[in-house]
Amino acid sequence: MKKNRYLIYLIFLFGCGSSIQDNTEVNQVFVSSERMNLSDNLTRVKSIYLFDNLLIVSDPSAQNLYKIFDIRQDKFIKELGKKGNGPCELSSPSPIIKVDDINLSFFNKNTFQILDFPVEYLLSPTDFDYPCNYRDFKLDFNFQKIVDLGGGRILGYGLFTSKYVVFDQNKREIFPSDVKYHFEEELIGLHSYENIAMASQGNLHKRPDGKKIIFTSSNFGALDILSMEGSVPKLDFRKEMTKPIFTSQEGNVIRADYNKENVLGFLSTAVSNQYIYGLYSGEKMGDNIDDSQTVIVFDWDGKKVKEIYLDKAVSLIVVSHDDSLLFGYSDDGKANVYKFIL
Repeated sequence: MKKNRYLIYLIFLFGCGSSIQDNTEVNQVFVSSERMNLSDNLTRVKSIYLFDNLLIVSDPSAQNLYKIFDIRQDKFIKELGKKGNGPCELSSPSPIIKVDDINLSFFNKNTFQILDFPVEYLLSPTDFDYPCNYRDFKLDFNFQKIVDLGGGRILGYGLFTSKYVVFDQNKREIFPSDVKYHFEEELIGLHSYENIAMASQGNLHKRPDGKKIIFTSSNFGALDILSMEGSVPKLDFRKEMTKPIFTSQEGNVIRADYNKENVLGFLSTAVSNQYIYGLYSGEKMGDNIDDSQTVIVFDWDGKKVKEIYLDKAVSLIVVSHDDSLLFGYSDDGKANVYKFIL
């Protein structure tokens, strides 16, 4: 049975009067959950996205990769993302890399192509009412995660010698950044760049207005805030909280094996134009705890402004554009989506 970490946080906070990871005094908020009825339509969720009042959930069925729900009415709308290798079809995994007032874009990681649909596709009664478009290029297979910056530019990270690179689809060229990996100077003598890259995966999001990008590390505590300077990203802010502890495996398979004493970082991240919400773990890898009740809120300058403590542990989060609602997903043997009023 899982321990109730909410009570532990209360004892820690009021007994010690300190904040997580540092002594900065910030607002600490405790919020209660409401389980949403739409949870009963889910099986096993891999990722969640929020666009206006639509919750887009990666929960593959026999035919499709995603399900869409209306959070206002708390009900299922439709499935989308037909599985297959034909026109307008997707293979798993195909994460959403952009959803705005114009396009819904998927990154097919099996073909390394990007597939665009008009945003009306989200509410169309069938998958084929609207045209789809495969962009006329394939990304380098070393990319692990990407965001669409617009203007023909893709920012991402992967098996590269710099932490971030930008692909210019008009020039068909990759531009490396000057940004180093977290703890690179300490790690490079022990591990190759490829192994450091494998150990440095996490969450990558673009601010809704497109002006900045946030990266948070999942397997250790670290975050970067970036902005674009010409064709490459510039590091505006970096926070390193816990150093990764891992061993490298090389050969046919490049792998980073984490030590059981390694401290996990941000399990999930959500963004609005005003704030960054990081679901922070702080648990040791060996404890096999893949959820958290702690959300650390930063502004886009990297200043910690709030700590939110949830009454339910979750593994994925999204936030509404006006910062009034946070939604979290957890799996306790059944799928649960919780709504938290902020």
